[in-house]
This record gives sequence, C-alpha cells and structure tokens, in this order.
Amino acid sequence: MFQQGCGQVRLESVLWSRCVDRFGNTVSNTSIIWSIEAGGGQINSNGLFTAFSNAGTFVDTIVASGAGIEQRVTAIVRPSAATRISLSPATVSLIPLEEQQIGLMVFDTNNNMIDPSNVVYAVATGEGLFTVSPTGLVRALQNSGSGSIQVNANGLSTQINVNVSPGPLTQIG
Repeated sequence: MFQQGCGQVRLESVLWSRCVDRFGNTVSNTSIIWSIEAGGGQINSNGLFTAFSNAGTFVDTIVASGAGIEQRVTAIVRPSAATRISLSPATVSLIPLEEQQIGLMVFDTNNNMIDPSNVVYAVATGEGLFTVSPTGLVRALQNSGSGSIQVNANGLSTQINVNVSPGPLTQIG
C-alpha cells in the first residue's frame, strides 16, 4: 500500500510516498517509480510534478509503483491569475427600447478560462441613451447616440462601445 501527498498544483509540487504493509508498518528499501498516464504535467524520479499550462482535473494521472503495487493520484491544475477580459459582441448596436446581453469571459496567461468574479457593469459615457444591468443586459432608451460601458472583473477593466441607432420610420411630418 502507498500513502502519498498531492494537493492542487499550480506549477510544481513534490509528491511523497510511504510504503506500508497491511498493518501500516513502514516497508523500507522499496524503490518507487513515478510516471504520468493522463497528462497534466510531468514528473521526475524524485516525485517532483511540474504542471503544464492547461488547467484541469487529470484523473489518476500520477502513478507511483513499486514491488508490484501501484497507486494512482489525481492532479488538479488550477489556472493562474486573470490577465484578460473578453466581451462579446465587440460593439453593442441597438435601436430604441431594444436589449442585448453582453457576454463576459476571463482568461489567464495560458488562455485557461477563469470564473468571472467581482463583476461590475457601469455606463461610462452616453448617460441617458442606454442602461446596463448588474448582469450585463444593455437596454436602449428612446434617444439615439453612442457611448460606452465600463466592465470590471477579476481585478481587470475594459470598455465596450454602445451605438443606439434610430428605429424604423413610423411617420412623416
């Protein structure tokens, strides 16, 4: 039986093993061979696991084997800190009283998607032309014009342009 230590890995983590008999007594002089089977990183003969850049859960990827016994460990590779916000569409184009949802995605340096946190949407310019809800729903009011919305998430900030064009012709005066 092996007992191993492995937590959530960011870049590097040293794994350890303790070989024991069925009663929990330490069995010494057992050579351990470390290997990777399902991706997520690489491991050396001393149990130093180095995560690759792709975040994810790599089930039973780390294998410790010795004396005919094998133990598998799952590696959880977490994304690094947020470095980029992506909004869609690139520009919001509406007519009066029309609505559109802003899509928000947050990424780390390695383009791993991160759950957005501390998200705030606010009208930056164009007050009175449109509103934006706390969830990013943009609603054009009655007047046409242009402005922008400030979006903050995960300690980052960006803006998206909003254009409100006149609606369809309804009368000739």
